[in-house]
Amino acid sequence: MSSERYIPTKYDFRNYLQFYTGQIISMLGSSIVSFTIIWYITITYSNPTYLSIAYFCSVGIQVFVQPLGGVIADRFDRKKVIFFADTLIAVGTLMYMLLFLFESKLDQMMFLYIILAIICFRAFVSSFQWPATSAIIPLMVPKEQLSRLNGIRHISWGAINIVGPAIGAVLFAVWPLNNIILIDTVTYIIALVPLYLLKIPKTENDIKNSKPKSKGFFGKEFKEGIKFMLSVKGLFAMMLVATFINFFEQPLFVLRPIFVEAFHGGTEKSLAWIVGMGQVGMFVSGTVVIFKKTWKKKTMILMIALYIQIVGYLIHSLAPQGNIWVLCLGALIMGFTFPFTNTMINTIAQILVPPEMMGRVSSIMGTMSMAFMPIAMIISGPLANAIGYVPLFVGGIILGTISITGLWIFSKMRQIDPIVEEIEDKEKEIRRIKDDIVKIRTELEEERHPLPAIAD
Repeated sequence: MSSERYIPTKYDFRNYLQFYTGQIISMLGSSIVSFTIIWYITITYSNPTYLSIAYFCSVGIQVFVQPLGGVIADRFDRKKVIFFADTLIAVGTLMYMLLFLFESKLDQMMFLYIILAIICFRAFVSSFQWPATSAIIPLMVPKEQLSRLNGIRHISWGAINIVGPAIGAVLFAVWPLNNIILIDTVTYIIALVPLYLLKIPKTENDIKNSKPKSKGFFGKEFKEGIKFMLSVKGLFAMMLVATFINFFEQPLFVLRPIFVEAFHGGTEKSLAWIVGMGQVGMFVSGTVVIFKKTWKKKTMILMIALYIQIVGYLIHSLAPQGNIWVLCLGALIMGFTFPFTNTMINTIAQILVPPEMMGRVSSIMGTMSMAFMPIAMIISGPLANAIGYVPLFVGGIILGTISITGLWIFSKMRQIDPIVEEIEDKEKEIRRIKDDIVKIRTELEEERHPLPAIAD
């Protein structure tokens, strides 16, 4: 671990917020397109197995590629990595547009295969974009602002995922799909401006890493990331909690479109309402996270939020057939917990991990938390066909609850909080000393060069 940490300034934070505003605009376009593509697959093919495969292509690829993306984020110019990744994602969007122009000339199954291939391509590229954008946060955001920033991110995601599906549902009924997909290309172009203006601070480690290295450094730096994660007491256990809850909750998220359409008799508007209510929950709790400056006992908050999330999951899963509003209630409760769970995990990582290692460690943590999600995605469809939606959802969440409770009781996860709070206290003291030094220097300058008196 590097002994020196770069201390972000207020200017860095403002610069990051400008960049993130552009990313929000781009994410809105992607949200609209993702909703319409998933709904198209749902109503065209009416098979939960195809939805499972689509989600596997979206997330499964990232599980395998993100570790490489994290190493690249730490080795190369992160701004360039983000630019090339965003551009290639936009290329994937153009592929969708071209595909739907020729929809009538292609066999239905061949058309599905090409859609899945494009989803794989966009997911592959996203595996490089996400670690790079995560890696710049500790360099540009002061420690005391991390929880607030993560709250802002969840509010923005919530707003995007309310507006995106709502716009997608309306446009799906009145526009051809290739016109809807064009929106993502337009938002990408808008996001280029703040990306161009982004100025990422460089640490001494970045300067050293700019020198050529021998072959094999990817493997070495990936191992360094794993070694660091294992060296922090309880961090591995915390990520296992994320791994298990993601695995056992995944069937509901994968099959929700067809669960709403086939089991509850809903429409694209019903799905948009359910997704939107989940994002309302995220918006409300994200606001709480923003206004609460610091959080103590972060792992305890994480676990409480997860148990509340499980309650929402059960309400969603056991909703009476055809009762869309009970589904909305379950989604609202689940959505309310996400900013708390993700903010606690992200803030802990951003505090513990040195900035020069953030890319690879965050990608390893992301890969670990999603490690079994591809399996859940692939088996969700066949299991739903075999045993039904409700038994699959309820049985999975019971196993998930047992798993995370066992980890909380028997692991070193609770030892994370004292370590995090010690680092926070030290950095507050360093910042206070620096502020005092600036104040003293200013006073000395004023004594040497007093302002001239102003005549009456």
